[in-house]
Amino acid sequence: MVSLKFWNNHPEWREKTGFLQDAKVDWRSLMNLADPRCRRAVFSEVGELLRNYDWDGVDVSELYFESTDGPRYRELLLR
Repeated sequence: MVSLKFWNNHPEWREKTGFLQDAKVDWRSLMNLADPRCRRAVFSEVGELLRNYDWDGVDVSELYFESTDGPRYRELLLR
């Protein structure tokens, strides 16, 4: 998940669905982290957030790629 500001400022890096629409899955605005420029920009923004505040830990467990079959095929992922 990126900030709404990042999403709005970088439409060229938005992940696309199979129908070539911007990939917004539930509350997440997905970015194309396979693009090196996008990945560097996202990591830079996250790094700045981490440096500017005191943290007792950081959870990156939600950093993954969505299924190519989409959320409606969730039952296939549970097998």
